[in-house]
Amino acid sequence: AHASWANADEIPGNDIDDDRNGYIDDIKGYNFVSDSPHLCQNPNQFNHGTAIVSIMAAKPIGSDTDVIGLCPNVKIITAVVMASKNEQDSWTAQGDIEKVVKGIEYVVDNGAKIVNISFGCYVSFEQLAEINKLPLWDKLEEQDVKLVCAAGNDNVNIDEYPVFPASLPRKNIIAVAATDAAGQPGSFYD
Repeated sequence: AHASWANADEIPGNDIDDDRNGYIDDIKGYNFVSDSPHLCQNPNQFNHGTAIVSIMAAKPIGSDTDVIGLCPNVKIITAVVMASKNEQDSWTAQGDIEKVVKGIEYVVDNGAKIVNISFGCYVSFEQLAEINKLPLWDKLEEQDVKLVCAAGNDNVNIDEYPVFPASLPRKNIIAVAATDAAGQPGSFYD
């Protein structure tokens, strides 16, 4: 809760876009999947991004078992851009590039200098080249916004099998992959 960003220019619950950013009542962020300020539509969904930012922003609150994250004083701006395929499959998410772009633009327009993107999908080299032409990527480089992107947990060379957005040829992208306790490439397991 301490890390949750709040939009001070928006009045909660009045169904008006007080800050005129195009999103009504976006007090704690915005859900681009449901096009609403309701961030959690499915309480059974595995919220991987939420888990990751919770680790980054962990802050001791007085217990002997408290942990501290890498950025305990950070503020997290939430942009939901992926959703579970269905109620039964809470691990597999789906989305589209338009929602991803809108979500990234939203957090950057609200002051984010680092964007955590805890998802990725395999794309062809042709698709990656087309996505790379979007003006957003140039804007982010010009503004020196860093993108920390998941390279996946499949132990795959993403230079040979591109993953969006980690494989975008941009100087401001940090691609992150999993390793096991021995430092070997991690891989997804069920």
